[in-house]
Amino acid sequence: MKKFINFYLIFLLFLNIFVFVNSIVEENTEYLGSSFAVACLILATYYIPKIEQKKADEFIKWINNNKETIEKGEAYYYGARISPDTEVVRFQVSLACLVFYTKAKTRYYIRWHEYTNIFSFKYTMISLLIGWLGLPFAPIYTLQSLFINIKGGDKTTIRELFK
Repeated sequence: MKKFINFYLIFLLFLNIFVFVNSIVEENTEYLGSSFAVACLILATYYIPKIEQKKADEFIKWINNNKETIEKGEAYYYGARISPDTEVVRFQVSLACLVFYTKAKTRYYIRWHEYTNIFSFKYTMISLLIGWLGLPFAPIYTLQSLFINIKGGDKTTIRELFK
């Protein structure tokens, strides 16, 4: 199923790029803006979840590699002191384009070090703007994302992330 979705997204992307380039060549601006917007939505729907998951995986790997230092309370991650009781938060973003839609967890944000309210607002706005654009489940995913983000995200401690 995942290969089909990847093929479908690539097909839609190339179709929209073809329409975009054809519009430029024929100097027909009727579909220029809409084809560009749809191509951007397809790219965002495909790549944002992958990028966020990669960052989350890197953070988990860092935690597991530095477990002893973290337990002593001497670990620093990009300037933030990390202990087993450090609270991290993940938000949820809903992305959709026509019949393809997804909801994804973001990377981990360190509470009280990073401005988590700004990130909550960012992912809430992305979900509101483009999360509902797919049918049939995208509006439901968008409401779920809004609920999670408005309540402050999914909070957990570093201790709970240890394997």
